[in-house]
Amino acid sequence: MKTIFDEEKLSEIQSMMHYYRVPGLAFAVFTKDGETEMHCLGDKNAEAGEKVNPSTRFCMASISKSFTSAVVARLCDEGKLDLDRPITDFVPELQYQEKRMTLKDMMSHRSGLANHDALWPGVRKRGDLAGRMRYLDSNLPFRTQYQYNNTQFVMAGYAAEAVTGRSFEKLLKEFFLDPLEMTETTATEAGIKASGNMAEPYRVFGTERRRLPFWNMDLAVPAAGVNSSLNDMVKWVRFHMAGGVTPGGKRLISEEMFREMHTPHIQVEAEPVISKDPLIIHGYGLGWRIGEYRGTPLQMHNGKIEGYSSSQVYLSEKGVGVVILMNLHDPELPLFRGILYDALDKAAFGMRSGWLSKFSKEGELAEASEYRELFADYTPEKFGETAGTCENQVREEKLAGIYENPGYGEVTVYEEEGRLMLHYRDQNLPLWPVSGNRFVMDGVKEDTWILRVPVEFNSEEGKEGRVRIKYDADLPPIPFERK
Repeated sequence: MKTIFDEEKLSEIQSMMHYYRVPGLAFAVFTKDGETEMHCLGDKNAEAGEKVNPSTRFCMASISKSFTSAVVARLCDEGKLDLDRPITDFVPELQYQEKRMTLKDMMSHRSGLANHDALWPGVRKRGDLAGRMRYLDSNLPFRTQYQYNNTQFVMAGYAAEAVTGRSFEKLLKEFFLDPLEMTETTATEAGIKASGNMAEPYRVFGTERRRLPFWNMDLAVPAAGVNSSLNDMVKWVRFHMAGGVTPGGKRLISEEMFREMHTPHIQVEAEPVISKDPLIIHGYGLGWRIGEYRGTPLQMHNGKIEGYSSSQVYLSEKGVGVVILMNLHDPELPLFRGILYDALDKAAFGMRSGWLSKFSKEGELAEASEYRELFADYTPEKFGETAGTCENQVREEKLAGIYENPGYGEVTVYEEEGRLMLHYRDQNLPLWPVSGNRFVMDGVKEDTWILRVPVEFNSEEGKEGRVRIKYDADLPPIPFERK
């Protein structure tokens, strides 16, 4: 494989990194037979000026789903799980309102269950979360439409734990990390921090890039918490390019289960990201998006979580793979697609293309509007106009207390330095009065999003001691009753 990213192209990439305020970037283009071109640019710690290298650990975010589907596939091969039987046949406590729910439904995002991303992460255990799934509502008919759902992958990981009596992290290590010699991959916050070579997470607020505290994803590892390096992710993608076989020739996943992972089980309608886009996504398998690049079959998955972005891609017929890792939250698409398309065109098709320049922007630095994709406001337009005025605001001390929802668990409302606060999961946030019994809460973290949500107390006649919080865009506000 001839050099793809020469000094000219690397200079283009560095210009885009500067434009988007990207601290550090690591990417690799490689072939099935072992040729690899790696590049590490920028800093893993911008304040200290510490450089990214091929062993630097990044959070894989949603790429973790490909690891989870592989663990489940192994257990299906062993007869401990089955993709097509109701999950309650194997894990009785993991019940849903939809009684026919299977692992295939859960891991192909066709369950119809609303996102419910406010449930994770946090200090609760996966088993506790499993017991709450029966109380969670759907917003789409079962098996009719693709709808991304992190919570379902957390529960797929729990199913693996339930039928083996071993932690998901131990199963992952035994089944795949050890056989593939992925020594730079872990699945806990402690693991990545103990490596001594962690890429610090960053996000841009307005036009200011800020270093973030590492977000503990231990609860949600099967959906978004695996941590790895460029070195190890090349090994992981090569394993899939080889059809589930190690470099030494050992098959870790049966051919049947490997096909299930990499066959679409639900159609995905994805919009092109650029004019004459050569990449088209058709469907979702089990932890993998499936489509084509210039008419050639493609497998891929992206990841994005607090402070990190990642991408894994391969063309099986061409024997070419790409991995891209970055320690910035958003936006990743222009830079990632520019690198990916230039890499695939050269390595798989022998074409020298100029996608990087097509995705680049004019100007010295990106404006604030280019970082607003993952901020949202769920507050209705007239939320403050129909509940009286601030003069008849309810006495805030009467609202303090513990409230509970059978699916979401407890929220605690309390006073701190004269301000009403709300604790839920791993966040303590102020409640800002709007009018009467209505408040808004800013800074709610859900998956990749930062939200502004409405909070309303005692809003229904005969339901004293209730608070309703709009945690999900596709559902009515979630009601919590005072304990």
